[in-house]
Amino acid sequence: MEIGVCLPTFPFGASPTRERILEVARAAEEMGYDSVWASDHLLPPANRPRYGTLFECLTTLAYVAGQTRRVRLGTSVLVLPLRHAVEVAKQVATLDALSGGRVILGVGAGWIPEEFAALGADFRHRGRHLDEAIRVLRLLWSEPRPSFAGTFYQFRDVLFGPLPVQPGGPPIWVGGYTDAALRRAARLGDAWHGDDVAGAQLASMVARLRVLAAREGRTVGVTLRRTVDLRPLLAAERLASAGVQDGRFPTPTAGALTGSADEVAAGVREALRAGVDHFICQFEHATSDEHLASMRVFQQEIVDRIRSETIQEGGRR
Repeated sequence: MEIGVCLPTFPFGASPTRERILEVARAAEEMGYDSVWASDHLLPPANRPRYGTLFECLTTLAYVAGQTRRVRLGTSVLVLPLRHAVEVAKQVATLDALSGGRVILGVGAGWIPEEFAALGADFRHRGRHLDEAIRVLRLLWSEPRPSFAGTFYQFRDVLFGPLPVQPGGPPIWVGGYTDAALRRAARLGDAWHGDDVAGAQLASMVARLRVLAAREGRTVGVTLRRTVDLRPLLAAERLASAGVQDGRFPTPTAGALTGSADEVAAGVREALRAGVDHFICQFEHATSDEHLASMRVFQQEIVDRIRSETIQEGGRR
């Protein structure tokens, strides 16, 4: 299982800044994380303030690409039907070429009707638009003289470049909870990208995905983004180091993967058993130091432990 971390491009903790985004990206590379991720919204309504000041995802990843050398650069997820697919194909291909082939493109249909209306996009037919847009991306990234005749896009005998470094283009992960999203991932995606699903729901969705992919004669990866709240664990460790056994810990975020190191590790193992091959953490935090501490603890006390267990189990076999 590969491990990623969300960049602080919107206020899910301390306010996002250029310095904090760069700090987390560099720390992720130094700590051994496999990927960094940027979220996407363009013009959400005022009643969605969390997303109103979000740093644009592809621009952010282009900046981070120049400041890193190894980590993969992903969108979780880009709302593709809000944009023109040809422009996205050009931006993503350019980013892949400039970064040396490090891009993963997570895409989704979107869920805020007001945002579509503000941008003059069709919310009702966003699923059909997304399906066609994915086909346009793959065509432009692979054909020397691409032509396409669809409902939303029509072009013929055009030139497209630069091509991505990754043959056929970056992997496309399809996000969404609905059966339509799972069908789309099975039919058109390289992976399904879940968000904050766990337990029986995760197992059920993965089982359904595998059935749908088998019908298409395809194998599709399983990826997962989880809110992870290590603040209670960090507080307990600080108190223990000071010789205090009991104390008042921060209230964990509802629905987050949280608790002791054993409890958090159990949640990651559950994802691994369900078939998740790329696990992305969105760490809840109040300060930059807390964010970096959470990244460090997760890598050292959770990931390293699970990887060691996996090696030992393989040796016993």
